[in-house]
Amino acid sequence: MFLLIGLGNPGKKYQNNRHNIGFMVIDKLLESISFSKSRSFEHGTVYEGYINSKKVILLKPTNYMNNSGYSALNVLNFFKVPSENILVFHDDIDLLPGTIRFKQGGGHGGHNGIKDLILHIGNNFKRIRIGIGHPGHRDLVCKHVLGNFNNTEDVWLQSKLDLIIDNINHLITNDAKTFLSQVSQLIKD
Repeated sequence: MFLLIGLGNPGKKYQNNRHNIGFMVIDKLLESISFSKSRSFEHGTVYEGYINSKKVILLKPTNYMNNSGYSALNVLNFFKVPSENILVFHDDIDLLPGTIRFKQGGGHGGHNGIKDLILHIGNNFKRIRIGIGHPGHRDLVCKHVLGNFNNTEDVWLQSKLDLIIDNINHLITNDAKTFLSQVSQLIKD
């Protein structure tokens, strides 16, 4: 069994924010693959389904990004998912826009959503870091991550989301190397 967590902030106000790219991955999965209807879980919305004949739980925490850990802990304890089968999709300002990296373990790198996950469930989970670029100065970071993707960014965003979904099966079979090679394809205009 696998638990896929998308990080983001709840509500329409944040729906198209750069910080919500994790939610966007989960939403795209729900459009592309048949999952059960959502059910409310303590501090989260959960969907169940199968990818490559493996049971997969999708989680969108209903707390704000910086408090995502509690929701993840509740789902983890209920479904008894091993920590090495947890995949977290989130934004990363230290990566160029559209760049995707895979990481297991380690620190939070200044990402408060990851920091809260580590606090509640440890750091053994896998991370799919999706670059949104840095605004150039630390005083601009909050406005940048809570800003919406613009039209230029939307071109690479939709292409990258499609590539992630088309290759999600590689993550479920623990083949991060193939996943990364496939999602790193150049975007053609």
